[in-house]
Amino acid sequence: FDWEWQGVDADFDLVSSSVTADRTWEDSEVVEMFTITIPVPEGTERTVSYEVEPMSGSMDLGMMLYEGHVNEFYGRWVDGDKIGSSHGPGAAESIQSTYTDTTEVMLVVFNENDESGTYRFRVLDTATADAADLEPGIPERGSLELLSAHPIRGQADFRLSLPNTGRVDVAVFDAGGRRIATLVSSEMAAGRHSVAWNGRDDRGESAPQGVYFAKAQWPNGRESVRVVKLE
Repeated sequence: FDWEWQGVDADFDLVSSSVTADRTWEDSEVVEMFTITIPVPEGTERTVSYEVEPMSGSMDLGMMLYEGHVNEFYGRWVDGDKIGSSHGPGAAESIQSTYTDTTEVMLVVFNENDESGTYRFRVLDTATADAADLEPGIPERGSLELLSAHPIRGQADFRLSLPNTGRVDVAVFDAGGRRIATLVSSEMAAGRHSVAWNGRDDRGESAPQGVYFAKAQWPNGRESVRVVKLE
């Protein structure tokens, strides 16, 4: 479908590895909209991560990603499932997308509750951003985030954020609640970690298309992320 807008809150150009902006969400706001230009040298590609993280308050933020201006007022939906809004109040959200030529996108940030507060908006080139940009210290809260485009084809990439060191279990369950694949079952240090599911079960067989749930449990916390797998 089309999204209609008139005016944006900020424009960014991802010439370097990352762009960061601290924003305030007022009580009266419905959405915030940003245009971002992604320069891509000919013959190359760039994978970009868009992130929002509440810094104060209990906002339930989410994002929708659109292509650039089709005309003065209309944007076109990039991918029907390029939505980041699965982790609930106070949690960070992210979307990843890969570009093979210079592209202008429209990113719409929305809030699913009536809370106000401040949040951090970041755009990162995943190949060239410094480790300090990608892993900014010990997270204040634990979370499991799906980074791959959704629904997935093949591998699903997750980011696991741990506020404390301890025993961690991450596994994939089918819609019937059966554990089909163990991704992590070990002690892990506090920080942010990459976790991947190759789309196969613990026997090495490809899981059929359908709805799955990646579930993470760590000391004093747990989270579940819905994953739709295509053949």
